[in-house]
Amino acid sequence: MKMNDKLAALVDKCASTRGAPAAAELFQHIAQLLSEDVERDSRPELRSALFRVARAGAAARSNNPRAALALLDGAWLRCRDERDRATLLAEAERLHAAAVAESTFEAAVLDAWPDAEDAAPPAMNTAPHVYERAVAAWPAVTRWRSPRYWIAELGARIVPVEVGIAHRDSDLAQQRLVPFGEYVDSVLLPLARGEAASLGGTVCAVSAVVPVTSARTVAYLAQHPLLEQCPQLARDAAPWPRFVQEAVARGPRAQRGLEPIISAWVAPRGATTPLHYDRHPNYLFHIVGRKLVYLWPPDTPTIPRNAPPAENTSPLDAASIVDACDLRADLRPGDVLFIPEGWWHYVVTPVTSVSVSVWF
Repeated sequence: MKMNDKLAALVDKCASTRGAPAAAELFQHIAQLLSEDVERDSRPELRSALFRVARAGAAARSNNPRAALALLDGAWLRCRDERDRATLLAEAERLHAAAVAESTFEAAVLDAWPDAEDAAPPAMNTAPHVYERAVAAWPAVTRWRSPRYWIAELGARIVPVEVGIAHRDSDLAQQRLVPFGEYVDSVLLPLARGEAASLGGTVCAVSAVVPVTSARTVAYLAQHPLLEQCPQLARDAAPWPRFVQEAVARGPRAQRGLEPIISAWVAPRGATTPLHYDRHPNYLFHIVGRKLVYLWPPDTPTIPRNAPPAENTSPLDAASIVDACDLRADLRPGDVLFIPEGWWHYVVTPVTSVSVSVWF
């Protein structure tokens, strides 16, 4: 059977597949058929085929918007052509409202996270790089507190959730591709209530060079271009403060003609980020909940490094040294933390939290 015949057969199969999880799993088979590693494959015909199959499969499932949306988002997560990415996003946005309408996400009726904290922030160690309530006027600070809002804007969209990553382990990190609403219902809400969490979805191996969660974390939607995937969220998280705009405009990436890297971090209660440093200067906008960030200078002699290519991580368990940390930021909604390039940091999330980072 020729490649095109195999692709056509898979599209036909997609047309008879019920439900978004099943369609997402089928998409994995399509991606594997096209290439073992689509993201790094240089052959344009494979990328083009992936794009065509996703759109054809979505059209075939016009009566099942969740399945169609799974195909479009799956292609967008792997596509590198900017025009194709824009097309996929536009088609996915048109389908999303219908996909949410046929879903039964528990979070769709909640206006606040179960572990939301309204108390004023306690006194914290001051540092010149912490800007308290600098973006408190952002619409995101109000809107993103509501699970109901997240489901309306993003509930049926497919996102990669990182599961069980520990940088001291030899196992590769894993991602599970799931609807965002399933991540909320299966992970964020149970952990916010102090209950056990579990997550299904399609599993795919990813690089473990820069791990972002600990083995104690069930799942973490981390370092994902969520604001690109859902433009409404980008409109909520604006405008940037002038000091951020000016710093980004003259930052290392801008000097090389590159755009900043904007990522969302939607963390469950109890999530931690192991001790590491970033290879870019970073503004961290904190939007929902609370986040504790412990920081150490680049030349701290007591922090060992892992071997390349993971030299920006450390085998040290940072929980054992936080009591002696001289610089701690206790971030609340609207705060902005500047983390210079090369500064070690360890992050603890005591409640459900959402942040946006800008590496520049």
